[in-house]
Order: sequence, then C-alpha cells, then structure tokens
Amino acid sequence: MKSKTRIMPLAADQIDTCTDVLLEAFRNEAFTRYWLDLSVQLQRIRYRRAARLKFLLQHKAGMPILVAVCNNQAAGVICLRPPGFKFGPSRIAELILNIPSLLPLLPGMLRARPIASAVKPPGDLPAPHWVLEAIAVAPQWQGHGIGRALLEQAISLCEQDSSATGMYLFTGDEPNRRIYERFGFELLEQRETNGFTSYHMFRQNTPAH
Repeated sequence: MKSKTRIMPLAADQIDTCTDVLLEAFRNEAFTRYWLDLSVQLQRIRYRRAARLKFLLQHKAGMPILVAVCNNQAAGVICLRPPGFKFGPSRIAELILNIPSLLPLLPGMLRARPIASAVKPPGDLPAPHWVLEAIAVAPQWQGHGIGRALLEQAISLCEQDSSATGMYLFTGDEPNRRIYERFGFELLEQRETNGFTSYHMFRQNTPAH
C-alpha cells in the first residue's frame, strides 16, 4: 500500500470520511472503550453523530484539523487546539440546537464519571500551550507512517507559534505513550483511577535562537 502522503487542512467534503476514520480507530482506544462499546451498531451510530458534529463545528470555527491523504482518500486525521481557542456565539448556538441528538450518549458519558479526575489536565501545565485533542489513523493505513506524518506536521505548527510553550496531550494507552515519547513528549503524570490508567504528557517547544 505504497503511496505518497499529503497533509492538508480538513476540507468540508472530508468531514464524513474523517468521522469514519475516527470511529474505526477509536474502537479500541482506552478512554472511549471505558464508556462506549463501538462494536454495538446503535452506539456506533450515536457516537458517529456526535463526532461528526464536533468535526463540523471545529471546522467552521477554524480549529486546526489536519488530514493525511493517501491514494486520494483520507487515511488519518489529527485535531489540535491552539492557546485561547474558543467557539464563537454562532458555533455555541449550533451546538445547543443539536443537543437533543446527543442525549442518547448521556448514559455512556455518565459511566465515565468515575474516571473524570483521571482525564483532567494537570493544573500546572506551562501556558500558553497547544492541545493535541485526537489523532486517528484508519486501520488499513496503520503502520505506513501516517501517524508520524500527522504528528510531525502538528508539532511543526506548534513550534511556529512563538508564544506557545509546547503541546499537551493525554492518552490511556501504554503503547501510545511510548510512541509519543519518541516525538519528544515527556510524561508529566500517570494516574490510576478506578482501573483506568491515564498518561498526561507535554512536549516543550524548542527555544528560539
């Protein structure tokens, strides 16, 4: 499956495909798996609806979302939040209008309450910083350098922000922790909460010379 990978900003016509990529990649992601069983079709449908809405609102708000394109199809996606990023009034209004469609996810979200403290960012993170909210690679493209290409581009964007101290992320997967360490992320905190392990990591920007 050799192909040149292009990294590009998310386009509106890629939202559905990227939602599907996220859905498949997150089926076994630790935090998602804790509160949601994506092998159940109804739960997949509900989660897809919420994930698509989030992509749509983030795209409309200008949030940095990068897509890896291989063979003219979306193979991976990474969502970033720059310092100070907030949804404007129109995006908030759109979210409120869609709340009824998100209510079926509420029971699952309540199941995640016991580990809420595990996923809360550390209070002493260097400010201002970027946040790596999510990264997903389609299963058929995993192992082909897609995740590396997305991470490298995300880090480059963060490094170009002279006001930023670095980038923060959290993961519930030990293999992912080791991968992030290869890209310069350091473990700030490891928490054990109700059987769930969370790794809070930070990558400091390279000082300007």
